[in-house]
Amino acid sequence: MSLADTTKNLINSLGAVTTVLTRVTQGAYDPTTSTHAAGTTTTYTFNSAPDKVNNSMIDGDNVKFGDMVLYVSPAALSIVPIQNDQITIYTESYLVESVSRINFKGSDALYSCIIRRS
Repeated sequence: MSLADTTKNLINSLGAVTTVLTRVTQGAYDPTTSTHAAGTTTTYTFNSAPDKVNNSMIDGDNVKFGDMVLYVSPAALSIVPIQNDQITIYTESYLVESVSRINFKGSDALYSCIIRRS
């Protein structure tokens, strides 16, 4: 069993919540019209563990009061979250502000995302 599988099992055993990540990819740029073609929207559903940020993490810029940290196992999500991905937990919408990839021996074991209500 990989470390990513272990983190997935741990998150699930601690009361994971169903989470939806929506990524919008911008279409190709057309220089003659100075516009982008219609992009694509892809949705991923997975389990995660959201938590309040520790007060010591709040710097007023990168991490603000009210932000949350979202723990995601790479074994639960086939992509790496990136800034501006939309996250939906229950009925609340958030945007990914930053992602820390925690890895061991070159393999991602956990994603720690700072998310902010949108």
